[in-house]
Amino acid sequence: MEMELPLRLFNFDSKLDMQTWGIEFIRFYPRDKTHRLSTHSIDRNNNTIPYKHAT
Repeated sequence: MEMELPLRLFNFDSKLDMQTWGIEFIRFYPRDKTHRLSTHSIDRNNNTIPYKHAT
């Protein structure tokens, strides 16, 4: 699969010279169950969004 994501879709501080970006891929499988497969670990004690991902 290949995707193109225009940079105008993302909010970022244009005043910064250097930025560190990250990405998370999530797949809910199978669709009729509540299993979640993710590339990042999730702190179950923190239910805020966005989650605090590893850097």
